[in-house]
Amino acid sequence: MSLITGTRPADHRRLVESCKVVFDLGRLRANIEAGLDGETVSEADVHDWLEALGFTPAIDGHAWIGRHRGLRHFAEGEVISIEGVA
Repeated sequence: MSLITGTRPADHRRLVESCKVVFDLGRLRANIEAGLDGETVSEADVHDWLEALGFTPAIDGHAWIGRHRGLRHFAEGEVISIEGVA
């Protein structure tokens, strides 16, 4: 089943460039907090940050769908697994 139903070349390119990613949300949260001056980061804040980077929650509730190029924003250990969606 395709995640992108259109048949335009841009739709196909977007699908090829996309991946399903499982993040270590606890590590993401800790790393974001470490960059802030004493502020607390909630799980909702982490989700908002992922969405701002172009990731969308996958149907399974554990993974996120986004483009491969978005992975450059993550430090070592923040990404648990990556798989293609095409």
